[in-house]
Amino acid sequence: MNMKIKISPAIKNLNEVKSFIEENFKSWGTPYMDMMDIILAVDESITNIITHGYDEPSDKESIELFIEQKGNIVTIKITDNGKKYDFHATPAPDIRKNLSGDKRGGFGVHLVKSVMNHVEHTWNNGKNTLIFTKIITPVT
Repeated sequence: MNMKIKISPAIKNLNEVKSFIEENFKSWGTPYMDMMDIILAVDESITNIITHGYDEPSDKESIELFIEQKGNIVTIKITDNGKKYDFHATPAPDIRKNLSGDKRGGFGVHLVKSVMNHVEHTWNNGKNTLIFTKIITPVT
């Protein structure tokens, strides 16, 4: 099973993406906690893309989300034409700096890596591509 959605890079479009994912995964019978992990990872990733990837987004730019489910494996591919970003070069969060007020945020990439089974990022032809895989818990 496959699904695809394309949005302009604007925070207001996140609810459309979440609803799209939720409706499709419910129809596929995906367990609730797995669906929430996927929504968290996609929401966090797209939020970071919008926030850090574009200075002034226009209608010419887009973020594409493609999701494929084969058996109990879900593969999510997010492609954008924002600024080049190296997902794997992002340092682990330092909770002490957040608690002391020296730093805000920095947990998004860590969250995505925590809830997904595999994460990879590439930069080709002016596009970032983020692919992550989730092994779905079998329904008993």
